[in-house]
Amino acid sequence: MPKTQNSKKNVSNIDVYVIAKELNTILGDGFIENVYEISDNLLKIRCRTKMGKKDLILDASKRMNITSYAYPVPSMPSQYCSALRKHLKGRRITRVYQYELDRVLIIELASNTGEPWKFIVEMFLGGNFLLIDGENRIFMAKHYKIYKDRRILAKADYIPPIQNPIHFMNMTKDDLTYILKNSQLDLVRTISKNISLVGYIAEEMCKRARLDKNKNANFLTEEEVSSLFQEIQGLIVTLNQDKFSGIIYSDENDDYVFFEPFDLLIHSDLKNKAVFPSFNEAIDEFFAKKDAKSLLSSDSEKVDKVVRKYERIHESQKEQIANSKENREEHLFMGDLIYSNLIPIDNLLSNIKDARKRGFDWKTILERLKKGKELKIEEALIFHRAYPKEAKIAVKLDDKIIRLDFRKNATENATHYYKLAKRDKRRIEGAKSALKQTKTILDEKQIEKELTDQQQISLIKQPKKQWYEKFRWFKSSDGFLVIGGKDASSNEVIVKKYMEKNDLYLHTEIRGAPSTVIKNPDDKTIPELTIKEASSFAASYSNAWREGWGSTKIYYVHPDQVTKSPNPGEYLSKGSFFIQGEKTYLPPPFLELSIGLVLEVVGQLDEGIAGDKNIYFPRIIAGPQSAIKSQTKHLVRIKPQGNGLSGGKLAEKIKAYFVSGSTEDVKKWVNLIDINHIIHFLPPGNSYITKK
Repeated sequence: MPKTQNSKKNVSNIDVYVIAKELNTILGDGFIENVYEISDNLLKIRCRTKMGKKDLILDASKRMNITSYAYPVPSMPSQYCSALRKHLKGRRITRVYQYELDRVLIIELASNTGEPWKFIVEMFLGGNFLLIDGENRIFMAKHYKIYKDRRILAKADYIPPIQNPIHFMNMTKDDLTYILKNSQLDLVRTISKNISLVGYIAEEMCKRARLDKNKNANFLTEEEVSSLFQEIQGLIVTLNQDKFSGIIYSDENDDYVFFEPFDLLIHSDLKNKAVFPSFNEAIDEFFAKKDAKSLLSSDSEKVDKVVRKYERIHESQKEQIANSKENREEHLFMGDLIYSNLIPIDNLLSNIKDARKRGFDWKTILERLKKGKELKIEEALIFHRAYPKEAKIAVKLDDKIIRLDFRKNATENATHYYKLAKRDKRRIEGAKSALKQTKTILDEKQIEKELTDQQQISLIKQPKKQWYEKFRWFKSSDGFLVIGGKDASSNEVIVKKYMEKNDLYLHTEIRGAPSTVIKNPDDKTIPELTIKEASSFAASYSNAWREGWGSTKIYYVHPDQVTKSPNPGEYLSKGSFFIQGEKTYLPPPFLELSIGLVLEVVGQLDEGIAGDKNIYFPRIIAGPQSAIKSQTKHLVRIKPQGNGLSGGKLAEKIKAYFVSGSTEDVKKWVNLIDINHIIHFLPPGNSYITKK
């Protein structure tokens, strides 16, 4: 088998220079919608940009790029992630840039007051994420550290890493000559150490200049120095271009080994290379396969840890129940034994109390009890031992030693043991209830462990989104596309940009409803069923759902009746329109939605894998039941309910239904459903699941 090349593990400072330019083009003037912590040093930041929603992956130890893969996110954010969300969500990204020529990426964020904030990714010494406030102080960091020349501590001023005074981008030929002539190292290490050119790029410059990289740097001739300087200047020209094509090099085994923003001579022995439209896409593709394995390993370890935890709890609760049962039986037996010996016990306790009242010390009392034993007196015979400091004595009945409070009579002592038995019973009942809950959780976690162990690759490249997926939408039973706005802005866009003359426009009589359009590009007759489904869709996403109504009035008109020009003296807010002419009212539809799951085939697993070899992308759809059930068997129906579930809680429950109802072959793909995709289709207000 051919030997595998050493693989590139992370981005270089040159890569950061290029990717920062690409990210700035994509993310500039965008907004941060949410933050997810996928693993310890891996964040996913969802951004709303002029190019649509984008997921930015930041790995402080490896790379940064926009991803088209569906990275799984934890169901609950960590404490760090929650804090980060609080301070990043909603902020506008003003620019993305590299600090100097270091492996430091800075995302500049708009601030309402003062200087802009910064989110900084430092990609050295294990990596770090830092949030810097407008006064250049460290507001929070993933890892707090103290270095020789800088401190990463809360409220401390942020000091960037120290840089070389000269780097290749601002270097003159005289600078290069001086550096080479005063070096005691070989050529490649001299370049790398002194002018901020990472080792393999320094080697590339030597190769392009046709110089021996191992030659002593101070032995270069003037002609060789000129040749090297010329190649470095050529690199600067390349880096200053506006657009880059990413390249992935593979070895003879088709394993990815290198990713670069431009072709390199040092990789000329690698014949397999794939060219991508951007460097960002090359980085995304390169790391997706590697992340799939590492995330799966991490997930498996986490699930194993949780299973072991609940196994320990389960065993501890079983042991507690057994101990409580044993204690209860013991306490009941003692109570019964006292009752069967009431007279001698009462006599013994009475004699001890009487002796104490008369001033006898314990030594005298014990001597009298010893004489009583010799005389075969019944109450003296049962006496075993005294515990004066505890106000207790011990008696021996049928070879059983029982402690008694000598301040109480026999009946009161028996009652004490019966009360202990009742307490034991309550503990048993509580422990049994807790054991049942723990068993349920343990069963779920063991299933999760089995699924994790069975998973193969788990990162899926998301299919390209259609234009209408930024709205709420569904396909009717007759195949017509129906779209609806989510807010005032999307209502405006739907009417002004996407509604055409052959379409139908639907709206409710109440304020706070989506502009709903049945698309009809082929000018067909729109069937009654499609109109009925669209009316149910429009009504369900209106404020009628939030109010908990069962139905609401709805009408349709033709596009030429929808205008932004109100009557004189009237004002239309953003997302509102004036309807001219007659409206066609429809029977008030019942408010109900079906949330469906469609598994879209996006690839194939390796031939050696058993079972279903398809790779599926879980896609969520929503609309009237009649339309959704014609497209999938996997659906849940929801209705409005004032005290029902909303947002994330409802979405989590819907996802759980989909996962539990899936076959083992596809469960791993269904588990990758992004909760936000479900939330996108949920109506305003609270709901309950009526049927699944």
